[in-house]
Amino acid sequence: MLGRPFNDYDFSKHDLDAAFPDVSEHGANSNQSASLKILRAAREENLTLREVALRFATPRSQFVGTPTQLADTFQRWLDERAADGFVTFESLPGQLELFVSEVVPILQARGIYKKDYAASATLRDNLGLRVPANRYSLAKAAE
Repeated sequence: MLGRPFNDYDFSKHDLDAAFPDVSEHGANSNQSASLKILRAAREENLTLREVALRFATPRSQFVGTPTQLADTFQRWLDERAADGFVTFESLPGQLELFVSEVVPILQARGIYKKDYAASATLRDNLGLRVPANRYSLAKAAE
C-alpha cells in the first residue's frame, strides 16, 4: 500500500528500520500530493521505513473488519444519514469479489441492498424519486 503513491515502488528491498529512502522521483510521476505528504513527514520527523508504513499504509478506515462488521458500518452510516450510497473499489485483488460474496448478502438480508432491480425509463424512477413541481408552473399558478 505504501508503494501506491510512489508509482507502485517496491519498498521490500529496503531495511524497515533504516531511514525512509529517497524515492521522490517515483512519486513525481504518480500520486504526487500523497507522495509529497509522506516524504515531508519522513524528512521532518526523521522516520524509518517501518514508521512511515505504519502511519501511511496501515488501514484505518471504519470499513475494515469481518463481513458483519462491514455491514454494521454501512448500515450505521446509512441510518445516521452520513451517506446515501457508497462507491466501492478493489484495493487488493479479490477484495471486490469477497465483498460481493460475503457482505452484500448480509446487506440484502437487512433490506439495505436491493436483490433485483426493476427496469424503469429514467434514473429518477429507478431511485424512487418523485418528480418535483416545475418552479415556473408554480409561479404562474400563484399569480
